[in-house]
Amino acid sequence: MSEMLIRVGNIFFVFLDVMIILNLILGYINSDGKGNLANFVHSVTEPMLKPFRKFARIGAMDFSPFAAVMFIEYIITPLYKAIVLKIFG
Repeated sequence: MSEMLIRVGNIFFVFLDVMIILNLILGYINSDGKGNLANFVHSVTEPMLKPFRKFARIGAMDFSPFAAVMFIEYIITPLYKAIVLKIFG
């Protein structure tokens, strides 16, 4: 059971990483933000990126996507795995 939950969690976290990177790419390609895909990606990623924008901006550079991906990969994912293993052994 715990292995299945960890796999599902990993898939979800990879999905979030891909959405953040796609948001970054769409920001350069589709700067007006119109379109169904751009709206969906923005609605999924903006709640995650907003807290990082407070401290991950240096001048005109926005490092919030990088900070969010690092946070997911190095804090959220290991924490999720530890919680699942603690609960389900």
